[in-house]
Order: sequence, then C-alpha cells, then structure tokens
Amino acid sequence: MPPPDYSMRRRLLWSLLVSMLVVLGSLGFFSKWVAQEETEEIFSARLATSSRVLEALLARQLEKATLASPIVIELPEEIGADTGDKPNASGHPYENKIAFQVWSVEGVLLARSSSAPSERLGPLEPGFHEHRADSALWKVFALRSGGVWILAAEKDEVQQEMIEEITLSIISPLILGGLALLVVVNLIALRAVRPVEALARSIANRDPASLQPISLSGIPVELLPVINELNALLGRVEEAFSREQRLMDSAAHELRTPISAVHLHIQNALNAPHGHEKNESLQQALEASRRAAKMAEQLLVYSRVSASAGMEVKSLVALDVVCRDLIEVLRPVLQSHQQRVDIVGEGQAFVFAERTKLERLVRNLLENAAQYGEKPGVIGLSLALDDGKVVLSVANDGTAIPDEEKSRIFIPYYRILGHSTFGSGLGLSIVQEIVSQMSGSVRVEDKTPGRGARFVVTLPAAPSHG
Repeated sequence: MPPPDYSMRRRLLWSLLVSMLVVLGSLGFFSKWVAQEETEEIFSARLATSSRVLEALLARQLEKATLASPIVIELPEEIGADTGDKPNASGHPYENKIAFQVWSVEGVLLARSSSAPSERLGPLEPGFHEHRADSALWKVFALRSGGVWILAAEKDEVQQEMIEEITLSIISPLILGGLALLVVVNLIALRAVRPVEALARSIANRDPASLQPISLSGIPVELLPVINELNALLGRVEEAFSREQRLMDSAAHELRTPISAVHLHIQNALNAPHGHEKNESLQQALEASRRAAKMAEQLLVYSRVSASAGMEVKSLVALDVVCRDLIEVLRPVLQSHQQRVDIVGEGQAFVFAERTKLERLVRNLLENAAQYGEKPGVIGLSLALDDGKVVLSVANDGTAIPDEEKSRIFIPYYRILGHSTFGSGLGLSIVQEIVSQMSGSVRVEDKTPGRGARFVVTLPAAPSHG
C-alpha cells in the first residue's frame, strides 16, 4: 500500500511544534528544578539568619524572664489585612506567611509572631524540617540557644509560588517566541512553496497535447532538478511520439508495396490461361506475402524494442554463448545459402543486458551478413575484450557498401538503391536501437578495401568480467 500524500508545509509546522514542545517542556522542567534548588538555598539561608537574629535580640532575654503567657509580636494592622503581594510603607504582605516561635527547653511557648500558630511549628531538634501546623506546611529552622529553642518558619506556598513565578518568567518568553517563530516559519514556508504551486499550475494549465519544455522564472535551485527531469521526460516522450509516427507512416508506405504485389499476382493467377503461368503468379504472390510478413515481424520487433527502453530486466549474459546458440538456430538458413560462420576469439565475454534484446542484435547481424554475403561464402564473427569493452564484429565477403551509404543504412526502411536482395530496411535500425539502449556503439566498414562489409559493435563489459 503506497504511503498517503502529505503537505510539506503542514509537516514542517507540526515537526517544529512537536520539537518546540519537547524542548520547552524539557527546559521548563529543568528551569523549575533549578529554581527550586536555588530558592531552597536562599530561603533556608534566610530562615537560619532570622533564627540567629532572634537569638541575639530576643532569646537571651526571654531565657531569664518569667512569663505567665507568651509574648506575641504583632504585625502592623495594614500588613495583617493585606492579601496582595506588593510592599507598602508598613512592610510586605508576605510577613503573614513568615513566622517564628521561642520555646523553653521544658516545652513552654515564650514568644511568637502573630503570624505563627499556637502549636509548635516543628520539632525541637536542630536543623531544617518540614512540619504541618495549623493546616499549613511550614519550612522550619530550629536553633537552640541556652535554655530556649528558636523556630523560624516560612509557609511552603511562598517558596512554591516563587518557583512557579521564576519558571513562568523563563518559559513565557520562550513560548511566546516559539509561537511567533511558528508564524514566521509558516510565512516563510508559504513563500518557499510558491514556486512548487506555480509549477503545478503551469502543468495543470498546459495543453494536453503540448510537449514543449516547462519554462518558469524565479525558480529556486532546489526545484531546478525536478524541472530539468520533467523537461527531459517531455523530450523523450516527444521523441518517442515522433519516432512512432514516423514508424507508422513508413510502415504504411512500405507495407503497401508487398500487399499490392500480392493482390496483383493473385489477380494474374486468376486470369492466367495456362497452368504454369498461374503457378508462377502464385509463387510470386507467396514471395510477396512472405515479404509483407517479414516486414510486419520486423516492424513489431522494432516497436517493442523502442517502447521497452529503460524498462527491461537486465542480467549477466555471456555474449559468446549467445552467438554460438544463434549460429545453431540459423544453421538451416546458412546451409541453404551454402554459408558457414567462423568464430574468432577465445574466452568468455560477459555483458549486462536483457538476453532477448542481445539475441535479436546478434541474429539481425548474422541474417544481414547471410543475406548480403556471397553464396557460397564465409561469415566471420569475432569477439574481443578491449579496455573494459566487448567488441563484436560480423563480416561477409559480399559487395562493399558505398561510403555515402554507410551512414544511411541504419535509418528505418532505408535500402541501398540498386541492390537486388530483398530486405525490410529495419534489421540494422533494430541493431542500432538496441546498441544505443545498451550505451554502446555500432559502425560499418569494408572488410577489405572495396570488398565486403564488417559491422563492429562495441558494448560495455560487465564490471566483474571487464
């Protein structure tokens, strides 16, 4: 099942959002942990300092005093009634959340602040403690001075509130900045994908029959490879259409002649007054029908070879084995022409190709050599390895091809003028098409000066055998 389509811009924004949540969440957790550590240090130091101040100013006098009831240190009325968090001329509302007590070693409460409950703020043990008193959790520091205990305490909510405010003060700008960044990134992404949208509109608005290259201005370099590949594809499609059109036009023209000949010879056979004339006309009709069938076969092969370019399944093929197999297949034809094939070259020659195409290439070369070679005669086939290339040559002793014709014989349906041998004009075109698809080359030359022909095909050797 293919993966679903998606929006690059939406994926980018979601990726950024998730990344920001992870980063900001981690940062918030770390910030809260740091704030908690730092505030605990500060508040603990403050409680300890407060205890020592109370010891110096109050505890030593209370130790010697005899009190019927504890001394209560009152807060200003303005502070006691204030529930805000802003300082004023009388002090700070947070004084309601800070308290102290002075206890005798016998457990008698000697003094307390008005913000402290009557019950003990914490155990009479030196050091820091957490203790719940008067339905509130207190951070307490206990200090013994002679015969009294000094307990300086602060509500835990003060510290937690400070931690939250510090964390919020750190995270809030980052969150707001992250949201602003998302907006900016979204705008940038919208601007960045405009060329893609322009390309899509250009393709959507094109004439379906148009194969002209896509041309857009102001295209980012990242999009140029896509446009170049699209233009290359359009070029290949246009070339394929043109080739198919030429093929069909030429096929219609070429097939008209043998079909007309079949009709003519059959008509002559029907009108022939004598049996031998009728047989001769029928024989000529049979030959014309064979010519039409051969041309139709070659036309089908050429069309299939051209249409399958780039889609074939390639494998490692031994070219020498292919040549020997095809010589055996064509042996009846060669024997009827009183011809033989001499193979020159030892060792194996491997190429990376589709076997059926490689067989068609060699078969067409051998059939061409047999058709245009001397009868009786010898066809020479040689294989060689040269600098990572496999060189295949097929030669005969027939009539030399004129120099001005050598560049034209690979054109579809082209036949050398004045040559009496029948041919469809497609065999060598198929050879050149297959060789081109295999990134090779083919050329024709005289076997000897002014005599015969040699077709030389050069193909890339398989990497492990080159």
